[in-house]
Amino acid sequence: TVHPKGQYHLSPGDRITLVEAGGGGFGKPAERSRALIRHDIAEGYVTPTGAARDYGFDGE
Repeated sequence: TVHPKGQYHLSPGDRITLVEAGGGGFGKPAERSRALIRHDIAEGYVTPTGAARDYGFDGE
């Protein structure tokens, strides 16, 4: 964990990984491809409950 307003000095070859919350997206959720929603569920990007709530996805 790093302090959000801290200053960090990296040396050549050092690596950092930043993981941020998802964005607001674009387009109408109801028009999202069912195949992409299934992929998002499989990858853990969205839960089945979240897909049903946000995309009206019923698993089909």
